[in-house]
Amino acid sequence: MQEQLQRVLNRLLADEHIVYTKTRNYHWNYEGDNFMEMHKFYEGQYEELAEMIDEIAERIRMIGHHAEGRLKDFLKLTNLEEQNYTTDQNEQVRNLTDDHQTIIRVLRNGIEKVDKLKDARHS
Repeated sequence: MQEQLQRVLNRLLADEHIVYTKTRNYHWNYEGDNFMEMHKFYEGQYEELAEMIDEIAERIRMIGHHAEGRLKDFLKLTNLEEQNYTTDQNEQVRNLTDDHQTIIRVLRNGIEKVDKLKDARHS
């Protein structure tokens, strides 16, 4: 059971790392009239993502497995796509919104799996 749980969590960890990296990239490479607002917005987003990533990795360790930590493993596990570079605010926000929606869909499916596993932390 714990093996299945760690697979769900490591896939989530990979997805969160991809969206974190994408958000950092947009933070660095945004161009537009409201540069400072978007720069701060992206910074807040990736700081929250960093906290989530840490919590997910710690949970994986709590159940006795190793948290994935190599970029090549994240790319194998992720449900997300890497888009071409863009400095366009609308495209950046659309890409991140799509990624978050994908993560939400995956989490909803994962909740059913985790519920069946009767994970002590979530039961």
